[in-house]
Amino acid sequence: MCIRDRLERVGLPPRLFQPEGIEFYGSVNFLKGGLVYSDYLTTVSRKYAQEIQTKEFGHGLDGVVRKRAERLVGVLNGVDYTAWNPAKDELIAANYSEEDLSGKQVCKQDLLEVFALPHEHLRRPVIGIVSRFVDQKGFDLIAEQAHELMKEDLVLVVLGTGDRKYEKLFSALAAAYPGRVGLKIAYDNVLAHKVEAGADIFMMPSRYEPSGLNQMYSLKYGTVPIVRATGGLDDSIEPFDVEHGTGTGFKFYEYSGEALLYAVEQALHHYMDERDWTRIQLNGMAKDFSWKRPAEEYANLYEAARAGRGFAPTRKVAKVEKVETAEKEAEAKRQPRRRAGKPARAVAQSTPGDGQASQAAEPLGPEKDSRQAVQESTEVRESSVEGPQKSEPDPGNSGEAGRNQKPAATSN
Repeated sequence: MCIRDRLERVGLPPRLFQPEGIEFYGSVNFLKGGLVYSDYLTTVSRKYAQEIQTKEFGHGLDGVVRKRAERLVGVLNGVDYTAWNPAKDELIAANYSEEDLSGKQVCKQDLLEVFALPHEHLRRPVIGIVSRFVDQKGFDLIAEQAHELMKEDLVLVVLGTGDRKYEKLFSALAAAYPGRVGLKIAYDNVLAHKVEAGADIFMMPSRYEPSGLNQMYSLKYGTVPIVRATGGLDDSIEPFDVEHGTGTGFKFYEYSGEALLYAVEQALHHYMDERDWTRIQLNGMAKDFSWKRPAEEYANLYEAARAGRGFAPTRKVAKVEKVETAEKEAEAKRQPRRRAGKPARAVAQSTPGDGQASQAAEPLGPEKDSRQAVQESTEVRESSVEGPQKSEPDPGNSGEAGRNQKPAATSN
């Protein structure tokens, strides 16, 4: 039985099986059908709507998406502030708000205790990570720069579970830097709230991130995000501008360990300036990422779709904002690059007399031994860390050419 006969048996017109329909390299792809025949296409951020038009992120369907770019809309997800609000959160040690940040220091002390880290670290920046341990989240960059990262005067707190190779990575780091790396391999909502409230910085070096929520939680909790400029991370975080006092966090653009390390150094540099840091915190806490805005955007989108089919509107329809196809190359070019070799530290280190500050700036134990511990415990850099699959053919109009090559997104 041919494919057209099978379609007819399930109630679908055989004429749909054509290059401009659901045919995809000789097979049927219903996802392509959804992209072709929908009134509008939506993603969970504007940047991700741009990204899925590229071969890197299109999973073989980028040509189809590009053809429908006029009907492609990105709507950033919202946050439930009834659950994620430091002023009312019952899961954290103390409540606080933009008007009074003092409770955040209490939460930081509580976080250190929960992760069995020394009380002396209250004066050091604490970087928090709450995540699934998967390739998407950029942990191979941390593996690449783990020991350079730990040369900084910082504390790392990690909560998550997932791929064994990343569990081994963070376990090895905790063993190599006792008292400076706190690790809980678990999924724990209560601890997630404690990390958001108690950490100074929240790190999300994702390879790709369609929307992301933790960066928006972090803003509300006055925890400054360091993110890679991809998907919803790019849409929701504004780089700090010290001259104008604007911005809510720190971004890096190139997917590399060097770029991540540079962003961390910049964040730590501003952490040493209390005035700068408080400004960044307050900027972030003032942002509104509630569901009100996306709900209005979706309602408007559905009304536009109804109007396009001749239905009378039930509310005033605003103009649907289109997604630009141009990538933000100019922003990437403005990204500062680290010099080859060992760079001069941009971060002011703690001075002797500040408890264990001068000692904590260096790895505890021989660096060679700790480096070997991490390398022996994980093969992250040797493994193939895969992001979205690349496909060479353009499936926008899949004719005979290239049909023997089946992209990853094909559904049989």
